[in-house]
Amino acid sequence: MTQMRSPRLLAVGPFPPPVHGQSLATERLVDAFAKGGISVERVDVSGPLRRKLMTHVLALPRILVGHGPCYISLNSNSGIWLSLALLVVARARQRPALLHYHSYALVRERSAAVDLLSRLSGSGSKHIVLGQGMAAALSELYPRLAGRVFVLNNSGLVDAPASTRQRQPGPRLTLGFLGNLTLEKGIDTAVEAARRLVAAGQNCTLVVAGPISSPGAEAALDSARATLGDRLVYKGAVYGSAKAEFFEEIDILLFPSRYRNEASPLVLMEAMANGVPAVATKLGCIPGDLADKGGQTVDDFASDAPAAISTIASRLDYHSSRARQRFVELLGEYEVSIAALLRTLTSSGHRD
Repeated sequence: MTQMRSPRLLAVGPFPPPVHGQSLATERLVDAFAKGGISVERVDVSGPLRRKLMTHVLALPRILVGHGPCYISLNSNSGIWLSLALLVVARARQRPALLHYHSYALVRERSAAVDLLSRLSGSGSKHIVLGQGMAAALSELYPRLAGRVFVLNNSGLVDAPASTRQRQPGPRLTLGFLGNLTLEKGIDTAVEAARRLVAAGQNCTLVVAGPISSPGAEAALDSARATLGDRLVYKGAVYGSAKAEFFEEIDILLFPSRYRNEASPLVLMEAMANGVPAVATKLGCIPGDLADKGGQTVDDFASDAPAAISTIASRLDYHSSRARQRFVELLGEYEVSIAALLRTLTSSGHRD
């Protein structure tokens, strides 16, 4: 007698710790699969280069001895070749592949590795990206993937508060910066934008949170202390309740990143979940994530952000409400996408 059993899935990717966007995305998605009745085997490939190489090699026999779909959280840069090796073995075993793209570097321009990935992945593969812009870029670079690209935004990775403070225009504006303090992430540009606002007569405070990760960032903070005085508040790294207090305190989040491979930063999702509008550089999926509801995007942060900040501050209650509304929209899209992925997996359940 033929008996249906739960679909089996091998999930290969980084899992926390450490906690970062990709490891959190892998963990949350795999948890959703498990809650949907899918039997999941996890293979953690996080860590420094030597460990990463070893864990990818050790994952190969796990792929060979099993059956059912393989979920692969794709590495970026040269690490994509390790992901490609996993895919080759999975396809040799005729295992369907779910490939999750986390870095915009993979869709920015055509590459030999991603071209091979698209050729070898098979007609039953799913290529999971973080936003519609990323989906369009991937499909344009690799037309053979038409119909196989699947959008799953990052809103489901955020623990949203049940309610948020309704921001109101007032005599003092509180700006926030949260993240690793590096020049690439734009801490110096955030400081410059705040300095220009103060010089133009805006009564504002800049609250900075995150670990100092470069000498240049430390120099930028020292300069900010000299020019902004007590209008600059540095909180250091914040987690848990301290992070919640940070979002409760600020009115507008600044995201002045220069990192060219930004895709869909979690901090912007966290801001919108807390009813905090953002002003961000126009990178990756950010314009689609904010969608003119979660805030504004700018091309040149230092010169363009002060005007965007002033516009939002003039109707802070309106923009705060729309930021939260945008997060709710994104979360609804995320839940629909998760359900569709689950249907794809369960409809191809294996039989003994």
